[in-house]
Amino acid sequence: MSASLLTSPSFLQTPSWAAFWQEAMSAGHDTEVVTYADEYAEISAHLYHYPWHINQRFSYLPKGPVWKSLQKTSPGQRVKSLREFWAKVIRAVAQAEVTYLKADFDPVVLTYLGVENNETLLELLETIHAPNGRDLFPKLNLHYPAKTLQYLQTMTLDGSDLQDSNKSEYTVESLRRFYEDNPDFWAKTNQNVRRYTRKSLQEKWRVRIGSNPESFARFWEVYEATAKRQNFATHPRAYFEVLAKKSFSRIITLDLGGSVECVWFGVASGPTLTYLYGGNTQTGLRKKAQYLMHLAALKLLSEQKLTVYDLGGYDPAKGFGKFKEGYRGQIVSYLGPVDVIRLPQKYHFTNKFVGAAKSLTSLIR
Repeated sequence: MSASLLTSPSFLQTPSWAAFWQEAMSAGHDTEVVTYADEYAEISAHLYHYPWHINQRFSYLPKGPVWKSLQKTSPGQRVKSLREFWAKVIRAVAQAEVTYLKADFDPVVLTYLGVENNETLLELLETIHAPNGRDLFPKLNLHYPAKTLQYLQTMTLDGSDLQDSNKSEYTVESLRRFYEDNPDFWAKTNQNVRRYTRKSLQEKWRVRIGSNPESFARFWEVYEATAKRQNFATHPRAYFEVLAKKSFSRIITLDLGGSVECVWFGVASGPTLTYLYGGNTQTGLRKKAQYLMHLAALKLLSEQKLTVYDLGGYDPAKGFGKFKEGYRGQIVSYLGPVDVIRLPQKYHFTNKFVGAAKSLTSLIR
């Protein structure tokens, strides 16, 4: 393998996202970068440190590490490089005085290391885990938790061949031409996606593109209402206000008759446009606005010379997963997370305490 990144890093492993996250989060949250280099590889990862229950903390390594291969290597050399990097991660986590490390590994990196499932991941972790003193992890203590911080699957669409003859123009007519100019792309989707995308183009939408105070206010109006209606947890408004001001943020809103009916919030990182947050009113749902929204996002992808559209999570058991299946993209699966426990007694006691508290709360309700 020539000197190159194995894969484009997730936005979670970029300096710009780490800096935003630390700015937007409350006290007790911070980040650091762990790096290692030898003659074969350069390996790095952003670690995110979180407050946890009962005055404890945990560290999180999401979608990493970022791995640059400097020359062709044997499997044994790859493991050796990873072992040295992992020792630095363990030291950083111990110095942060956290209870445990939650690790979500990049699937391309795991494939490069010969990891195919949780069993081979465990074997790899046992191979590379090397404590460096009594203050560090005395032994490898792992737990595969039910709770995740990121989705375990996503779906990506290849937009490298999309054609856009009306760049920077976002009207229903320009979106219709964009749809018609890319028959090969839409031929890969199912009949419902094509039919409902065409149906959405029959309405007199006003399409707004850009991250600015007006578009953010419109986004928040619908997103907050959607969160309440569908009863899902979300960050506070202040978090989104900081995010909306970042250069990598993208916002799309759809207005109909002077009222915002559908919103989309994503980030651009490397070759990828990732859909993070969105919402619909009941009118938007009835008018199939979500299909027009993804059409507009794909047009934005093409205009900005990006090539991969990440639909932002996939779950075949849920409604949004069924919806995304219609686009027939590539499903990317992640093995994680794995909790690597530094203080086993505190970890297990706290999890039992939190579980008991939740059970009591449900009984009171």
